[in-house]
Amino acid sequence: MTPESQKRQRNNSIERRFVVSILWVGVIPMALALIVGYVVAREAQRVSVLQALSTAAGKTAEGIRLALDERKIVVSGLCRSVLLRPLLASGSPEDLIRARTFLESLKSPDRGEFFYFDSSGRLLLSTRNTPFRFDELPKRYRVDEAAFVDYHFDTESGAHQLFLSCPLYATYNDSRPAGWLVEQQNAQPLMQFILGGSSKRLGERDRYEIIVTEDSATFCVRLEPDTSGEKLLLRFSPLHPTLQQYISAQPDVMSGSLFIWRYNSTGMLTPVLLAFQRILPEAPVFIAVHRPTPQVFSFINAATLITLVITGIIIGFFCIGAYRFVNNTIIRPLSLVNEGAQIIRQGDLELKLRINTGDEIEELAASFNEMAAALRENLSILQKSEEKYRGLVTAMRDGLFRTDASGCILFINPAGARILGFASEEDTLGADFSAMFEDEHMFRVLLEEHSSGTTTIDLRRVWLRRTDGEA
Repeated sequence: MTPESQKRQRNNSIERRFVVSILWVGVIPMALALIVGYVVAREAQRVSVLQALSTAAGKTAEGIRLALDERKIVVSGLCRSVLLRPLLASGSPEDLIRARTFLESLKSPDRGEFFYFDSSGRLLLSTRNTPFRFDELPKRYRVDEAAFVDYHFDTESGAHQLFLSCPLYATYNDSRPAGWLVEQQNAQPLMQFILGGSSKRLGERDRYEIIVTEDSATFCVRLEPDTSGEKLLLRFSPLHPTLQQYISAQPDVMSGSLFIWRYNSTGMLTPVLLAFQRILPEAPVFIAVHRPTPQVFSFINAATLITLVITGIIIGFFCIGAYRFVNNTIIRPLSLVNEGAQIIRQGDLELKLRINTGDEIEELAASFNEMAAALRENLSILQKSEEKYRGLVTAMRDGLFRTDASGCILFINPAGARILGFASEEDTLGADFSAMFEDEHMFRVLLEEHSSGTTTIDLRRVWLRRTDGEA
């Protein structure tokens, strides 16, 4: 058997085919099932987390809206108060002094200073000794109803300030305001509520951020790592391009959720799931909540790894058991049958296979043993016949020989060797029979008759010359 045929036989062996079948039938489908299950579980977890983040952003935005509405209601009540409205509307110095005294009595940690501007935007009253931020009331402060109009960060005090402007009418029937009452409020409680206050446990929960997408500025506000509950340290950073593009494509969007591949989360670029909610419909300010995907999928990844290991061990035991069973009941018996055939081919007919599998392979081994027994019997009969024929040929008194086509003697019995004058049959083998004819022409005649297809030649008398020259 050539090396190529041996290699081809090894590649096409039953054992190799069985191992490949185990892979195709057992291991590969199970691996595909695990992969599909993992993808489905990840997708379900992703959807669940995005819904949870959207709910968190929505609840936070709703709480902020309620707090802002409450503050607007309070300031609107002051502008309609019978105690304050006439004093501010008159504009006299005495009334303004009494109004200032009244407003100073309302100051609290959450409430800062009050400012009153007349219809021309000129500052008439201030509860703060330092000047107002602007010399003249900006246009955005001149609103028709109470609204938050500005945000300011005081670098000296480190305070975050919100400015709430409310129109003041001299009478209920006036269509034009007599002025605007502006309240400076402390934004820290609201920002603490949105961003979560202390950042000591920031890595253990979702990250909250404030997103601003005004035409003049687009940025993201988040807590600095060293922020404590007493003082807010904010970091202003550019908005992520993916998030900015998502919001810019839908200017009136109220909420949304998306996956961002590389997002700055507590100073590290990591994949995140993010949801956002607009605080007020008229303001481009959003509350964003995100969670890094390593935290989102950590449990699923761990569960998948454990499942993969346990399933691999179980499949491995089943595959080993199936291989041993098939090897003992199919592969090994067939190998024994093949080895038996090789032994018989070498001439050993005494071999007898003992295979007890109780199936077709055992029947094959029994048929193989019967075949070997039949071969032994036929060979014994053939040997006996050959011995009988050899005894007959050896004992006969007439000469018997056989030559090839060129006349070379291949076989001759003892009587023929004696007739031709040879001492033994071995001396005769290989001799030229045509040279022993007295008349060589007669040999050619006999050869031509035999070559013409004649199976037998009639009795002819020919003269042969012995080795000693006698005819």
